[in-house]
Amino acid sequence: MRIIKKITSASKKAYYLVILVAIIFGSCQEAPVSDMRLFSHRSATPDKLAQYKDTAKTQVVIQQLPQKSQRVDSLLMMVDQLKGEDYRIALYYANQAYDLATEENWDLQRAISLYYVALMKRRIQTWGGGIEDALVDAEMSRLLFERLERKDWLVRVYDLMGVIHFRQYEADRPLKLGLARTNFNQALTLFKETNLATEDSIALKSEILHDLGATYHIDNLDSSMILYQKALEGYESIRKQNSIYRLKIDIATLFIEKGELVEAELLLKECIKFAENNQDKFILSQAYIHLSEIRVSQYRATEQIHYYEEAIALLRKQSTLQKENEYDTYLGIGYAHNKRAFLLYRKSQQLTNADSTKFYFDLAYDYVDSTIINYKIAMDKAKEQGVINIMDNLMKNIFANCLDKQVEKKGDCEDLIGESAANYLQKSYKTVADLMTVNLTNANQRIREMERLESDRQSATKRRQLLSFSGVTLLFTGLIFLLFLQRAKQRKLKAEMEALRAQINPHFMSNSLNAIESLVNLGKNEAASKYLIHFSRLSRRILNNSREPNTSLANELQTLEHFMKLEQLRFRDKLNYKIEVSEAVNANLIEVPAMILQPYIENAIWHGIKAKDGPGMLTINIEKSGKHLVCLLEDNGVGREKARQLQANSSLKHKSFGMKITEERLAAIGKVKGAKVEIIDLYNTEGQARGTRVVIRLPFKKRKEQT
Repeated sequence: MRIIKKITSASKKAYYLVILVAIIFGSCQEAPVSDMRLFSHRSATPDKLAQYKDTAKTQVVIQQLPQKSQRVDSLLMMVDQLKGEDYRIALYYANQAYDLATEENWDLQRAISLYYVALMKRRIQTWGGGIEDALVDAEMSRLLFERLERKDWLVRVYDLMGVIHFRQYEADRPLKLGLARTNFNQALTLFKETNLATEDSIALKSEILHDLGATYHIDNLDSSMILYQKALEGYESIRKQNSIYRLKIDIATLFIEKGELVEAELLLKECIKFAENNQDKFILSQAYIHLSEIRVSQYRATEQIHYYEEAIALLRKQSTLQKENEYDTYLGIGYAHNKRAFLLYRKSQQLTNADSTKFYFDLAYDYVDSTIINYKIAMDKAKEQGVINIMDNLMKNIFANCLDKQVEKKGDCEDLIGESAANYLQKSYKTVADLMTVNLTNANQRIREMERLESDRQSATKRRQLLSFSGVTLLFTGLIFLLFLQRAKQRKLKAEMEALRAQINPHFMSNSLNAIESLVNLGKNEAASKYLIHFSRLSRRILNNSREPNTSLANELQTLEHFMKLEQLRFRDKLNYKIEVSEAVNANLIEVPAMILQPYIENAIWHGIKAKDGPGMLTINIEKSGKHLVCLLEDNGVGREKARQLQANSSLKHKSFGMKITEERLAAIGKVKGAKVEIIDLYNTEGQARGTRVVIRLPFKKRKEQT
């Protein structure tokens, strides 16, 4: 202790200088050039990585750097070296780099920082609804890189977005699988146009092939294996050992899915040997958890107890390695206990001796209790990370096991989960709904902040443009041309962000969740679950539709279906609707602008049907007329004139920004392709208003094949 206390200030400066030299790597004095060296430097030594993880001391050193460009450069270099070691610390430095780059208005460094922020969030939030926040960061990064025309970085962003979409895939959300593959193929297309160094090029292409191969686990195992083999050849050609064995883990899971357990086990043991020799905790953790899956499968097939015991032992070893996604361990243990309980219960039903039957019956339900306890721990861990789909599955499994206990007269679950199963289910539903609201709100706030920054940047650009007009007359024509291109790109970026924000209506979201919560409080869990599914799918479709300007007519109508189901929940019997599509129209093959109908439907409900006495009817007819797709939206509400009078006398002013933006979109399309909208007031024979008809004419356009 005395020796430590005698360290002089000069020694401290020397210590900081050592870290400083390790961080800077020769940073320049002008604008940052960090992207020139990322992905191409050697990995940091364990000592340097340990220094980087000491955020307090490293922060002091960063602040001592004389140039802000050096600070951004150093932060991003540390992020790149920590990205496979410590996700949370890497995210911490990436956020710092983003804040500094934003302060200095360095678009390239903002884009790189956002890419790393999205990458780290994706790795921390491996599955579930919370990963949508990572998608927002990736999308903003993509917009910036596109404006900067940086194809080398766009390759990486598209690959990351493909991974994120695939992580969101579920059986009832096949669109995510298509989006994932589209992004991976876009990355491969752009890859051909980049000029990366040979080793970096091979590594990046292999990574994309690896990620694309994972998507074919769903529907084409042979295609998955072909892509994995191509990726493996690339990794092996540059001796990228860590990537080789991460890929072999995935190949082993492919063998498991094909039922080839011997081949899978051989690969996993090879991965374990590599991971132990190289102290790679991630590969070791994944190998243990997949080997435990094999043991559970062997136990189910043979009923030999040692397989079950080995599975539990492997999962407990894996739990000592797992830093992120701890719910995986407890989910695996709970699943193994569940299979053990099932086999014991089946054995109890096969025996004729009463004492033996009771023994195995009681023992089976001891393992049911163990299943519930481990699922409950997994649920708590998943809630900490906001993994919505894991939480949804777990709470249903917990509830099902608790009901099973009650049916078999083995007691309730209060001693295991602290409350009745019904109360636990209600609270869990509310937690999921709250998490979804937080995710959407956070994403919306991030987009608004990006809009504000973009607006500030445009204002600064306009000021510079005004000064430029006092320049040399001979350059005037060229200057005007350049300004036109720049403004066009700015308007495109702003329009994409504005459209995304406009599509997320906080009042609608809040009202829908309040209605769902009301059902939960009334004990109508089945109805609450039904509408929560509609809410979840609508929210995801809104974010998906912000990604591409166009979508299929089928996808557009499915989005409207979720929207109107939720509006029916709020308006009860007051709102009825029907959707009719002409036989001449194949909704899956027709392309329409995304979210083009919803603002008019929302307007009809709010201003026409809501003010009507008695039930209202909203009809949507889709048909083909020559070269146009005609969408007829008709309501039997109070009509536009009465709606204007009611709104003028009301203290609540519901102004539809979505309608204004949609009209501008239709006007822009109409200039080229003849799209237009017509609003017709309907009257009965006595001249009284009987509703409104909206006729939207769009170009009849066939959708391109989706990869």
